[in-house]
Amino acid sequence: MEESGSYGPKRKPDGPSLTDRIARNMFLASLVAIVWLFGVVVGKQQFFPYPQMKSVFDEAKLGFDRIRGEFQPEVSWFFYRRPPDGSVPITQTHLPDKVSQELLLVYGLGDDDLMSIRIMDNSGEVLHRWDISAFDLWPDMSHVPADLRPKEEPSGELHGLELLPNGDVVFNFEPLGLMRLGFCGDVIWRLPMFTHHAVHLDESGILYVPEYPLSDDDAEGSIIEESILEVSLDGELLGQISILDMLKEADLVGLLYLSSIGTYGVDISETDVLHLNDVEPFPDHLEPGVFERGDIMVSLRNLNTVLVFNRKTRKIKYVYTGSVFMQHDPDFISGNEISVFDNRSLVPDSVGQSKRPSDVSSRIVILDARDNSARVYFQGTNEIPFFTDIMGKHQWLPNGDVLITESRWGRAFEITSDRELAWEFNNIVGNGKAKGLLAMIAEARRLPAEFDRAKLETLKKTCPSG
Repeated sequence: MEESGSYGPKRKPDGPSLTDRIARNMFLASLVAIVWLFGVVVGKQQFFPYPQMKSVFDEAKLGFDRIRGEFQPEVSWFFYRRPPDGSVPITQTHLPDKVSQELLLVYGLGDDDLMSIRIMDNSGEVLHRWDISAFDLWPDMSHVPADLRPKEEPSGELHGLELLPNGDVVFNFEPLGLMRLGFCGDVIWRLPMFTHHAVHLDESGILYVPEYPLSDDDAEGSIIEESILEVSLDGELLGQISILDMLKEADLVGLLYLSSIGTYGVDISETDVLHLNDVEPFPDHLEPGVFERGDIMVSLRNLNTVLVFNRKTRKIKYVYTGSVFMQHDPDFISGNEISVFDNRSLVPDSVGQSKRPSDVSSRIVILDARDNSARVYFQGTNEIPFFTDIMGKHQWLPNGDVLITESRWGRAFEITSDRELAWEFNNIVGNGKAKGLLAMIAEARRLPAEFDRAKLETLKKTCPSG
């Protein structure tokens, strides 16, 4: 029978005793500690179920970031959306009897938000890769102005690369400098200068690389002093050629002010007047003509100009301006002819645009130094779209095909001598922030025939992992 009191009936307590509550709380605290310790061990050792849990959390974060609008890779210059129908394949061979069979080297943005160098076949199978992170490969960034130092991945830009016969790679890692990695990924040397856009190795073993002086106090109203660097395969700086000095000595100073003429004189509001984006020595295997051994070609994008000079005398022997616009990657294709990647960027800033322009396309143009003429070899069409406002490379192949890198669209394609589409590659990112999107590539290139699967297997045996 319940007891009564001034505040109503008194009842026996329903809950557990104090001792029971203390025991239960201690058990829960122990359980939490065990789960936390298990999580720490799983996280550090990446045991099951760490990969599965990480994938779920990464997908959830990416989706949440997209909803909040904090991550929009489609408006970054690194990325474009996958076309709406979602039907873009990674690779597609259109003419199996005509496409080249040599392996490909592709470098640009890869998975896990890292820059990547890949060797692959026509099917897209990756046979070897280097994943490039500044935080691992170039930890001391003190030579780079603080506001330009990488803060997150991708921690720089790969732009210009040479694959050496022994499997090493030499490349520009903008804005950090020039570096050489072994086939197994070991750092052989670094050159802490702002090298960019291109790396070309001549037959004597000298690397030619564009260089741009990085500083915190670039003088306003003055043209940036750009140079060509001559670098040994050991990473030693052998020489430096000033583009400004060479133009002034040739009495071509007018080229410097094509875009800087004010009403009453010179008005330099943009100091990147030259924008040196390629330097290439004349190759030994070509028969000489107007051009010969010892000549060097450069591309000055912001002057719409390609010129050739003699390395020893510094005398300019050929200048072409006018038919190409914001061009890249001129190549010697004979002793008299130069092939140019003509971006033809006659559009407003296209960062974030999800469609190619309908009224303009990029082109491959051939210049003939004998009569100073130019002719269009190939330009984009509705059937074979081709446009990139910046960057871009092309390669003439032994079978007569041309491999073209449409950088901003993360695409490379091979056309035959009849201008037919033989093969194409789309750089669709498999994971990371840009998962499912087309990501920028700096270049796709066919490797020499001797650089085949057997050679890759031999090189892999030299790596610690075997």
